[in-house]
Amino acid sequence: MDSACTSKLDGQLQASLELLAAERELSGQEARLLCCAAQGHCDKLAAELLGVSPNTVSSYWQRIYWKLGVRGSREALGFVIRWVLSNAMERVDVKA
Repeated sequence: MDSACTSKLDGQLQASLELLAAERELSGQEARLLCCAAQGHCDKLAAELLGVSPNTVSSYWQRIYWKLGVRGSREALGFVIRWVLSNAMERVDVKA
């Protein structure tokens, strides 16, 4: 999941997002879009960073919503935050 959108993510967060993408069968571009959104990038900038049109970004969002079972980008980001935190807590429990 290498791109301008993910370059600022730390390794552990990126690993968690890759697990989420695999579990929910997100494409690489869909996962990268979530990373862009998590960093506060608007759809127009995300489209530029991903090398696609804004219409394609809209299509990605629709597929992300369906795959995550959410209704919008705020719910999608909330889902990602809860999933990453839950995943991190599971790793802490295993190490304890």
